[in-house]
Amino acid sequence: MIELVNLRCNHQRSPLTVGPQGPWLSWELSATDGEADVQTHSSRVRVADADAGTEIWDSGPLDAIASGVAYQGEPLGGLRAYDWSVELTLDGGTELRAQARFETGPLEPEEWSARWISLPRPFYQNDDHRPVPTLRRSFTLSRTPVRARLYASAGGIYRAHLDGTRVGRSELVPGWTDFRRRVHYQAYDVTDSLSPGDHVVGAEIADGWYSGAIGPLAQRNQFGNEPCLLVELVMWWADGSRTSIATDDSWEGAFGPIQSGDLLEGEVHDARRTLAGWSAATLVDGPPGQLAGQPCQPPEVVAEVPAVAVTEPLAGSYVFDLGQNLVGHTRLRLDCPAGTIVRLRHAEMLDTGGTLYLDNLRHARAVDTYVAAGGGPEVFEPAFTFHGFRYVEVTGLPTPPHSSDLTGVAVSSAVEQTGDFECSAALVNQLQQNIRWGQLGNFLHVPTDCPQRDERMGWMGDAQVFAPTACFNAHVAGFFDKWLADVRDSFGAHGFVTDVAPVPKLPDGFELKSASAGWGDAAVIVPWTAYQWYGDPSIVERAYPVAAAWVDHVHKANPDLVWRNQRGYDFGDWLSIEAQTSKELLGTAYFARSSGLVAAMADRLGRAEEARTYAELSDAVASAFRCEYVGTGGRIEGGTQTAYALALDFGLLEDDQVAEAAAHLATDVRARGTTLSTGFLGVAHLLPALADNGHLDLAYELLLSERFPSWGYSIRQGATTIWERWDGWTEHAGFQDPAMNSFNHYCFGSVGAWMYATVGGIRPDPAVPGWGRVVVEPRPGGGIDWARCRYDSVRGPVSCSWRATGDEMELDVELPPGVSADVRLPFHTGEVGSGRHSFAGSWR
Repeated sequence: MIELVNLRCNHQRSPLTVGPQGPWLSWELSATDGEADVQTHSSRVRVADADAGTEIWDSGPLDAIASGVAYQGEPLGGLRAYDWSVELTLDGGTELRAQARFETGPLEPEEWSARWISLPRPFYQNDDHRPVPTLRRSFTLSRTPVRARLYASAGGIYRAHLDGTRVGRSELVPGWTDFRRRVHYQAYDVTDSLSPGDHVVGAEIADGWYSGAIGPLAQRNQFGNEPCLLVELVMWWADGSRTSIATDDSWEGAFGPIQSGDLLEGEVHDARRTLAGWSAATLVDGPPGQLAGQPCQPPEVVAEVPAVAVTEPLAGSYVFDLGQNLVGHTRLRLDCPAGTIVRLRHAEMLDTGGTLYLDNLRHARAVDTYVAAGGGPEVFEPAFTFHGFRYVEVTGLPTPPHSSDLTGVAVSSAVEQTGDFECSAALVNQLQQNIRWGQLGNFLHVPTDCPQRDERMGWMGDAQVFAPTACFNAHVAGFFDKWLADVRDSFGAHGFVTDVAPVPKLPDGFELKSASAGWGDAAVIVPWTAYQWYGDPSIVERAYPVAAAWVDHVHKANPDLVWRNQRGYDFGDWLSIEAQTSKELLGTAYFARSSGLVAAMADRLGRAEEARTYAELSDAVASAFRCEYVGTGGRIEGGTQTAYALALDFGLLEDDQVAEAAAHLATDVRARGTTLSTGFLGVAHLLPALADNGHLDLAYELLLSERFPSWGYSIRQGATTIWERWDGWTEHAGFQDPAMNSFNHYCFGSVGAWMYATVGGIRPDPAVPGWGRVVVEPRPGGGIDWARCRYDSVRGPVSCSWRATGDEMELDVELPPGVSADVRLPFHTGEVGSGRHSFAGSWR
């Protein structure tokens, strides 16, 4: 049976906040009952205005292999619903049809009736007392709406409710943007919650990224001085009319039990307090940025992790171990007399004696406080903060707790997991889990560098090296598209690409400069990676102006094509260990890489002349790289692993230099006792450079090594996420410098893409973006005798499993309808179509 499934608009299912620009409409074909190769003969997409009942766009016949198309009809209207359908005819004549809906929220300022409101806080100058107000309005309905949507945003963080019930599952919304340029709003379907009678709509608002402590040194009030709210409840009636209940000065507000809610400091909840003393809300200016619908899936709770043990290292100090480092908050069950003050401190590691290791939090307090109401069992679950932690110290309890009293609640923007990987090596399986948990924790509105200390910023260098791994593990098209808008906003605000996006205020003494090599290049590499994975050319269209401007900036500053000038903060191969790669060499390698990718972008957009110009520039920079840094016998200046890995993986060498350079790289790895020395920029390219150039066995030795420094070493020390540093904690030296020592920092997890592609055996063919064609090429080694992986692509699930017994290998591949694969095995090469395929032969 063949079905059309997973219809998506802008990579979301039935989104309610589609913007005015033509959305990307995509779909999948699903085959059951072992269907063989299925090919699409023709496809067509139609869009209708559901409110008017009229068709507004017909794509006409599409390319037979299409799995998505950009809407190109008349401009979308605000506050409207659109039905769209896909019609497919298969080669055998079978016709398929499926339909979905997307909606727009308010698209123009005049479509908003709502005004920004707030409630002035008492004792505002005391940073420890920043109470969270509730704002509300009562209303009465005489009839039932046929459709009702709640549109909400905040300068800060809000949690909306209707008749006392929380609306939606979104966490920490509207999230982090540069509120001076862009403010997101979310939409919620509340139709089933409204009927004739009395109702109350409202929300709580906390400081969040708007006026709370964020960034280095936990500085407050970076975008505003106090949180504010914007809400509009729109109801459509059977006669075609609509009415709104919107925030204005008729709303009222009061302060209740939440005495403060801060992302870095934590939440203070006094359960003895109730909402009382209601007064009129105040109209405020609100953030000046343009209102825009949330372009991606908001964060949600993705896992609940019960504590596995509780100890009492100090009298009255109970330390819960969750067994997993995660990001989010806790849920604590307790039964205490009224007025009992219970404090929860969060940490990733334990110090000597089983107490919390807190030095690496810097200025982040990460303490939640609960004052019991008394009178029976209570539950404390913060709503307006998040922490990075595995261990939670609870003090103030009158009686010893049980481990089941505390649960970790993980929150992430990577809601839809798409990749699974498993093999016969337990160490590699744990590494995969560490990578996955690192991504879950750090993909929270922006791709943060770390979730625990006073930083948590969207560092661009980290994101670009991890992007392919991120795309394997989760459906992050919308997440990256949102963050790339942050990159563009930062570019627009400062006139150049920045190292982080959004950009918070920097500590005194720091001057914002143009981005560093490998960091600014994220403006090129991340959108191109997302296009390769999801096949949506609109990502490239939006990214191209800034991507081209970045390469032009580097070129203008370095006309001799060696990147010596204007390298920003010049981070280099950040946190490499026992090796220092030339920063000029690194920059020049990235200059060549980004120039080539901008050429590919221009070619995709039909800008032929620009494509030729940037391709020639890329070739010229690669030539300059060789002239400046590559000597006889393929030796590269400095001789570091990162220098060789980038030169090889970026294709910067002449054909006759490749084998020699790879041999020098292998020699350095073995001279170090088969350990690595790469930092943030080199680590993703090390194993591919070895494996693709005659040293597959050595790549496996590094993957499976437990010697310091290696991925396995941290796992042997109990790591459940990826560490920021190879030497975050070592048996010979203990903890590294606490000023920069995160134990949940995904960058070194960029090896995950190689694990999927080389151990698991699947990767997208770059010639057919969006997984229209798959390369199947598992390459066994390291004693691993079986592996299986699955990736839920935008065309459907791709899976590969293999087992090696002696010299013989058996392999099974399954491809979704309309997808082909280039199979590359020692005993079989060739192309196969969709469906299930099995192969067997000698792999040695």
